[in-house]
This record gives sequence, structure tokens and C-alpha cells, in this order.
Amino acid sequence: MKHGQVNKNQIKKAFLLLEPSAQVQEDIWNKIEKQIDEPIVGRMIKSENRKRTKKKGYYRKFFLKAAAFLVLAVGILGAIDRMNGGKMMEVLANFWKVDKDSQHVVQKMTDYHVKVDTAYAPELLEDTEERIIFAGTFGVVIYDQERGQVEGTIDLDKIQSNFFGTETLKTRFIVDGDNLYIYNCQEGKPYGKYYRYDLGMCKRNLKKKEISSLSPVETKKVTKNLEKQRKKSQRYKTTWEQFSNAEKIFEGKIYSEKCLRTKVKNGGIQNSCLVLKKNAGTSKYQMYIYRQNQNTKKITKDKLSVFATEPDAEEKNYPKYYAADKNSVKQALINCFYENPKVYAGSVYHGKNIESTLPEKQYELVLPIIQITGIKKQGDTVKIIGTFYWYGFVTSGKTLYESDADGNRAVAYLKETKDGYKVEKIICPRGGGYYRKDLEQIYGKDDVAVQKTLDMDVESGVVETLKEYVKQNQQKFVYYKAFGRDPQNLK
Repeated sequence: MKHGQVNKNQIKKAFLLLEPSAQVQEDIWNKIEKQIDEPIVGRMIKSENRKRTKKKGYYRKFFLKAAAFLVLAVGILGAIDRMNGGKMMEVLANFWKVDKDSQHVVQKMTDYHVKVDTAYAPELLEDTEERIIFAGTFGVVIYDQERGQVEGTIDLDKIQSNFFGTETLKTRFIVDGDNLYIYNCQEGKPYGKYYRYDLGMCKRNLKKKEISSLSPVETKKVTKNLEKQRKKSQRYKTTWEQFSNAEKIFEGKIYSEKCLRTKVKNGGIQNSCLVLKKNAGTSKYQMYIYRQNQNTKKITKDKLSVFATEPDAEEKNYPKYYAADKNSVKQALINCFYENPKVYAGSVYHGKNIESTLPEKQYELVLPIIQITGIKKQGDTVKIIGTFYWYGFVTSGKTLYESDADGNRAVAYLKETKDGYKVEKIICPRGGGYYRKDLEQIYGKDDVAVQKTLDMDVESGVVETLKEYVKQNQQKFVYYKAFGRDPQNLK
């Protein structure tokens, strides 16, 4: 099967998720497919403009919806151009334009990024018959319920208001009609500026067939009154506690930590939350909104057309980390990490090799975190005791987010050569009661070095390494965000 045909099938698969009728499905897809295959773009659009019957009008209306969907489902990551030589994008660009910021926000809310900085699905800010608004680390999404599509986004990184799952910093939201206020609190007290967004811009952009990232229309110093207003209108409860039979409902899924409580027409209370369900065999998630009537316990599950396909691995081309002294034992350990990850992973004392868990595609930057607490030299053999870890990071704007990590406290064996040093093996202690004893046996009697190794704070090593990396390679990153902690400055 040809490469182009495979890509066409991917687009068709995304298109079929709309679940149109069989006849409309066939008619519309034939039109889209024709444009992919033919060099003349726009023939379909001109042809549709000449058709005025009611039936054809229905097809055109559906086609507009299909085009908008395809922009989000397939083109939202810029993958359309690569898949079809730009032809598909040329066709769809006549209907909907999606800016780059919106592409990134939707992508990171529907792929593996959703688990980077939190254990929960995005926070639900509003749930009405007209629209749904939700927010997470990577942005805010405004979703048109009537049209069944994303109508706008907000990039929270640009205003440094993306504090979720932190210790003392929290980003707060107030929805007041078409006004959305965003600001930050530290230990419960508002600080800095608030940003007001006009959500009515989404409707105006849709008339221009655009889905874009909104910019604030007002920026002022935040006051205590805004936080008082938010608390007064607080309508949240813990999702797990409010949803009846929560264990069964949310099994194997990611859900919002807090559910939004709203009054329903019969006078009862409805609990609403977002749910992410992983698509089998991929790193992508389908988004739903779950609603449960608190009195009747009846639950509805509505699928949201917030789609993003995982792009081909984007080559960031980040440079490698290096030590100040390129002939040092630390540089030899760094080289081992990059060139021989199996050796860097080590083996257990009196046991088997440790399987390397170094990441491949899912992290944008991976660095060795090496902290040396003792060195012993015997002839041309050098033994080093310390911590030997790796950390994987994903990026958003000027922030590096901890995504995964692994490693050990261990002893490394190196050989001195004419070109410096070479790592021969890394031996890790067994667990439990053997841990300290094994370190002493492997490294030799040195209570100070062993105790220093046991007490070593790996997280401080991560920050120190990132600061060195950013400086030596002149990288743009300003903050590092560890899971569950406040961001730390790298400058």
C-alpha cells in the first residue's frame, strides 16, 4: 500500500468519527477524497456554491461541520500538510483557520501531556446548554455545545497563570457571562495581575470561520475583592465523593478532581465533570462530560469533539548536557548515559542487570542527573559512589515539566584511559536491609560518603543540572515544574 493511501485512510477514519448517515458519509467523503487526489484545489467549493437545493444545502451544512472537525481531528497538530503534501490543508483552509496556539492547547489536553502535571482531568469552569469551558495546565478551552466543536482557547503559559497541582500557587477562574477572569493566588492570597477575556470573541471569530487563541482585553492589579467574589460563587465538590458509584463509573479513566454543581430545571442538583478515556493502542484520549443527577442518580455521558492526533515526533534538536571539565569522571558518566544506557541503568549487587527504562519518543528532553559523593582511585581503576538518575521533561513555553524519572544510588566503576575515563559498570545495592550494607561492600568502608549518598536530595540535583544546562546551551527555559510542587526559577 502506498504511503499516500495510508494517510488518506487516516483522514477518513477521523472523518467517520462524526457518524454521518451512510448516504451523506459517502457523498461528502467522495468530495474530500477527490480534492486530496487531484491537483486542482477548490473545485469542490465552487461546485458546492452552485448547488441551491434543500438537500444539497444539507450536504453543504454537514460538510462545513466535517471540515471543521477535520481541522481539529487531523490538522490541529499541523500534520495535514505532511500527510497530503499540503492539499488537504488548502481545501480545509477555505472553511476554518486554526491558529498555532489553539493547536498546541488542544493537543496537550488530549494526548500523554494530560498526565504530565496532574493526576486529574482538566477543571470544569462552566457547563450550560450553550457552552462548556474547562482549564488545565496547558490552557483553557471554550467548547460550543450547539455546534459541537471547539470555538476558542487561551494559552495560560503566556500569562504565567498555569498553576495546577502545586504546593502554594494556584490559578483561579471566574466566569461572569462572557467575561472570564484569570489570576493567581499564593497561599490563598491573590497577587500580581488579573486578566479579563471577552468570550464573545469566540462567536465573532466563528463567523469568520476562525478558531483562535484569545488575548486579554483588560489587565489590572488583582484585589482581594475578586477572590471574595470567586469564593462566594464557589460551586465545587470533590468528584469522588459526589458521584454515586464512583468506583465503577471512573474505573480506568481520568476525571476532574472537583465536580461542578448546578441546579437543574426540576429543582435538583446536577454534578458535572470531565472524563478522559484512553484510546486503545495510542497515547491519545477521548474527552467526555459526565453528568449525574444527585437525586435520581441518573448519569449521562456526552462525547466531546475535542480531538487531536499525535503528531510525528517533533525533532526539538536540544543539545546534549556536558560537564565543565570534559575529561572528568562526570563527563565519562554523562557519555555513558547517552551512548550506553544499558550500562548506565546498572545491575543489582549479586543480582541481574537492571532493565533500562530510558524514554524514547514521549519526552522532549532527557538529561542525566549525576551527583558524586565520593571517589576512590586504585591504579587505573576509579570507583565513584553517588546518585545516577535520568529525568524526562516535556516543554510548554518557557517551562520544563517533570514527566518521568528513574535511577539509583550506586557505585560506578571506571577505567582511566589516554582520552579520559570510560565507565565499565554500575552496581546498585539490593533493597531493604541490604541497602546500606551493600553500598559499603561495593564502595568500601567510608561512613561519610555512604551516609552522604543516602541523604542526597536528587531533586536539588535536577534543579542544579537544569540551571547548568540552560546556561551552557543558552536555552529559553525559565522555570522547572516538578510534579505536585511550585515552579522553580532556572535563571
